Amino acid sequence: MDQIDRFNDWRQQEWGSSQRDTKQVLDLQLIRIQDAWRIEELDPAVQSRIAEVLILESTSHMGSFIDSGDVAWCLHHFGRKLRGGIGGFDGRRFQPFKSAVFLVANSRFSSMSPRDLDDENQILAGGAAVATPYLFAQLEHLFRLNSRYLSVDGTVVRQPPRQLVNKAKLRAHQARVSQIKQAFVMYKYRNTSNLGRRLRRLDEKLRITARLSLLRNPAMHGELADAGFESKFLALMCAMFYYTEVIIVDSGTP
Repeated sequence: MDQIDRFNDWRQQEWGSSQRDTKQVLDLQLIRIQDAWRIEELDPAVQSRIAEVLILESTSHMGSFIDSGDVAWCLHHFGRKLRGGIGGFDGRRFQPFKSAVFLVANSRFSSMSPRDLDDENQILAGGAAVATPYLFAQLEHLFRLNSRYLSVDGTVVRQPPRQLVNKAKLRAHQARVSQIKQAFVMYKYRNTSNLGRRLRRLDEKLRITARLSLLRNPAMHGELADAGFESKFLALMCAMFYYTEVIIVDSGTP
């Protein structure tokens, strides 16, 4: 039995289902993922699956967030694990990505009490809002980078079939895509990779395409004073891509 199967069986045994409901997530007596598993010893495939489970459990609706502590635990590991030489996370992209993930993992509420007014607390209190536009833009980059139809700048490099044109709501002979919702639809279309199939299922359950579309303009154009409420969702989505790329690099698959 491989680690994925063991992790799946463990969830069924401990929680009675593949994911916790809201009451279970908040149940202090219920065993958490971090109580039973050492994430640094798990295969990247399991690490990616953990990120997927936490999206479903803790960030299932736009603007909502509940956590047993597993989300911060998962994101801390993602930040520590993040290294150069991984497609979509390499070069000069590596350090800002790492910083953004740590800002989200360590985000906290602040107050006007003297102990909360030092520089570190102010950075961490606003860090998730600062990191959100960066993670949003990088997630769009990952959709383009891994698409069969787009270049990294959004140029259409392969004529999409009529069904995809309709699904993505593209104009006839559209030469470039500048909307994240279209990039996501084009990434998913007939994507037979393990990650592609899992993101299609997530989209069916959580309406991620619509969620990204609703967030894009307010978050990227400054209409939202604080878009940090979606930071953990975006960071977990990026983690799914990262761990998948680690599998590819470590296996030597071109």
